[in-house]
Amino acid sequence: MFTQNMKLGLTFFLFLVAIYGGSQVLFYETWREVSFVAVETDPVELIRGIPSYVTTQEFQRRLQEMGNPPQTVKDEQESEPYPNRPPFKHTFIDVEGFRHLEHTGRLTAHFFNERLAEVYFETPEIHEYYRKLLEQRGISSQEARELRHGNLVIRLALGPSGKPHVFLEDERLTDEMKLWIKRYS
Repeated sequence: MFTQNMKLGLTFFLFLVAIYGGSQVLFYETWREVSFVAVETDPVELIRGIPSYVTTQEFQRRLQEMGNPPQTVKDEQESEPYPNRPPFKHTFIDVEGFRHLEHTGRLTAHFFNERLAEVYFETPEIHEYYRKLLEQRGISSQEARELRHGNLVIRLALGPSGKPHVFLEDERLTDEMKLWIKRYS
């Protein structure tokens, strides 16, 4: 027979299932252990050999090696420290005059908790650039606006400026951002 504690636990579990629409995956994703600062051992190449998970300092060092001038932080947002809550810090760095695959434009790097999560590139010939990028990576489907290759997501979409951008992201880090928001905001 069920004890009172078992009944309460089952009631709470059923309540959670009802709230989350019965999605066991969402329930698992919401409560699994994530440090929100860990660095994976298998980063993905985002652009010009720069992998995900590099720090802002490493990113700027690599840019200088490529001949780009030192960049300044465009925007930085950080949550207030709270007991039992991991950090939540966003840093954006703009790189004007960035050159890739014979295209020059603006590259924006987005860091989550001091780890490079995604970059987006804006250039006047964005559709030609997108075609060349997919070709360089050996991806034949150029009709799709979003492609996944392992943990890398490549997407052609409107950027913050309202103009088309090519986004390259490590979905593990963007998923972590979404999970942090779901869990702590």
